[in-house]
Amino acid sequence: MTRTLSMWAALVAMLVGTAGAFAQGVGDNRPDPADLAARCVAQMDRSSDRTIGAIGSATDNAINAVARLDAAGAEDRAIVRAGQAGIDRVQRTGRSGIARISRIENSCVRMLIRLGAERELVQRFRGAAEGFREDIGNAAQRGSGAIRQAVADAIG
Repeated sequence: MTRTLSMWAALVAMLVGTAGAFAQGVGDNRPDPADLAARCVAQMDRSSDRTIGAIGSATDNAINAVARLDAAGAEDRAIVRAGQAGIDRVQRTGRSGIARISRIENSCVRMLIRLGAERELVQRFRGAAEGFREDIGNAAQRGSGAIRQAVADAIG
């Protein structure tokens, strides 16, 4: 998450630094590429936060299910199945979130290019999108690992 925040801060700093140059074409009614990039990053940030929250909830639910089964004296197979179902849910949620970030990125890059955005702005925007994808992937890995550990503790 820290890497994403650093990239977000760098993107904002770059956008603020270039806003004056972009704003000079006020009379053409075209959206400002820097403003568009900032809105797109904010949209990716919200999507990433929702996805990471959903991964956390799925992780907690799976760990709780494993603990309930263990407390009830369930067979190891049932505990393993519950853990695997939780891992599958976490991984699906992560893949879905990553795909959503990529869709936002692709749409925004197309718009930025149409607006004639500077190459550096587009590259920084793509870097921010990659950071959001990495954050989601890391959250899914941590969630899957936590579930695996809960299963290992329960069976053994």
